Amino acid sequence: MSVVTIAQAWPAADRPFTVAELDRMPDDGRRYELLDGVLGVSPRPTTIHQFVAMRLLRALADAYPDGLCVVPEPAGELGPQTEFDPDLVVR
Repeated sequence: MSVVTIAQAWPAADRPFTVAELDRMPDDGRRYELLDGVLGVSPRPTTIHQFVAMRLLRALADAYPDGLCVVPEPAGELGPQTEFDPDLVVR
C-alpha cells in the first residue's frame, strides 16, 4: 500500500470509489469512509470524543461475556465499495 495525494487516489469520472482507493488516501487528519462507493469525509474526533469512547470501551469490556471483545477504531470493510471506521466494535 502506498499513500498518495487525494487527486492521485480519486477514481475516474462516473466511477465509484473502492476500498483499495480508500486505503491510498493520505493520512491528513480526516476520517474517510465509503458507503456504496460514495466517499464520506469528516474531521477526526476531538479529545473529549475520544475520552468518552475510551470510557465506553472500558464499560463494555468489563461487561462483555466470554468470547466477545471490544475493539477500538477498527476499519470495517463490508464489501469492495463500503468501509466504515467506527469508534468501537464489540466482536
